Amino acid sequence: MRKLSAGIFFAFSFFITFLAHSQTSTPVWFTLNAPEGSVITASAPITLRYGQLASTCAVTESSGPCNGVPVGTPTPETWTSPQTFSPPSGSSTVAVTVSNNTFGDPLPGVYKTAQIEEQANPQSITVNGQSVTVPGTSTVVWFTLNAPEGTVITASASITLRYGQLASTCAVTESSGPCNGMPVGSPTPETWSSPQTFTPPPGSSTVSVTISNSTFGDPLPGVYKTAQVEEQANPQTITISGQSVTVPGTSTQPTCQLVANPSSISFQNTTVGYTLSSPASIVNNCPTTITVSSIQISGPYSASGFQTPFSIGSGQTQSYTAVFAPTTTATTNGTITFVNNATANDSLTVSLTGTGVAVASTNHSVFLSWNGSGTSIAGYNVYRSTVSGGPYAKINNSLMTSASYVDQSVVSGTTYDYTVTAVGTNGVESGYSNQATVTIPSP
Repeated sequence: MRKLSAGIFFAFSFFITFLAHSQTSTPVWFTLNAPEGSVITASAPITLRYGQLASTCAVTESSGPCNGVPVGTPTPETWTSPQTFSPPSGSSTVAVTVSNNTFGDPLPGVYKTAQIEEQANPQSITVNGQSVTVPGTSTVVWFTLNAPEGTVITASASITLRYGQLASTCAVTESSGPCNGMPVGSPTPETWSSPQTFTPPPGSSTVSVTISNSTFGDPLPGVYKTAQVEEQANPQTITISGQSVTVPGTSTQPTCQLVANPSSISFQNTTVGYTLSSPASIVNNCPTTITVSSIQISGPYSASGFQTPFSIGSGQTQSYTAVFAPTTTATTNGTITFVNNATANDSLTVSLTGTGVAVASTNHSVFLSWNGSGTSIAGYNVYRSTVSGGPYAKINNSLMTSASYVDQSVVSGTTYDYTVTAVGTNGVESGYSNQATVTIPSP
């Protein structure tokens, strides 16, 4: 039996998914919450169109895609031709009523809305009296990386980076910055260093940047930080600590769909009779809310973290946990399917694979213990990997309330890396602790 120690650093991070906007001559359309009858007001000319992303029939109609078909029948994305509306002579504002009379009806039987064409600079408008800022196509878009201090980012072309963190919390008490004299867990605002552009040196085709306080300065003393990369017109391919990452381009039109992260899950070898968990999530890349109506799971797998039906707002993430519970000593494939209403009740399927192994005739186990820190801690999660630095998979089935754990599902002759996180009473999970490594003896 091996005893390991891993220190817990209690810090929270919040991540935001951004929709990219085009910087090319191709029009970029911003979807408004403006159904029929809405009044849009602006102090400058605006260009609008009327219709809907892929949707379903709300009523049966005598024309269009809902002609004689039942409610719920899928319809394609359809929009009217764009129209530009300008303030009338002698007025400083223009008001447009969103209706079939104004635009014509491109989708009889379907609930419709309006889209506004983005300009180079942001536009301020009102929709039914509520102020709305339409982003500009020239707005810089930043892509958040999983790149904490010490990470090396490599690129084959110039990249622009900044260093800091989205809204977070203090990991340690500092003598400066937002954590000056503040207890661990105190909130900190989103803060970033000034952007820096890094270019391959003469005679080289690549540039490497180490993410550190010495490279960028420390904009948030006492807070775990990461890097953001500025999106360019076209996607960028970079590596983060040797792992390839594609940064989306601003000219890439976002697709209205659910996206799985990861798109497939491969579980580590798991002893028959035990379970192994893996954290995952799905992201809504649509400009409107998506409702997941049901979950379908095949194979010796299960999932937790949601109750159907549930809704995911535009740009939001729904986390869940996939669980592998092998019943035989074999490799078994399975799937988790999320049935949603984004595009005609299309489904998002995540592939699963895992191998069940027999209990060794000479049993081994690993005893883990750690020193917790911080206040308002609800419990801990234990993660394991057979690759140093991860990716890690959660191995406890429920939140640990004590600062120790016995892993009895190890396989002889295998090297494991362990790390631990703390979960606050508000449900927010900290980053990983330092990594502890153990090699299981062969029988």
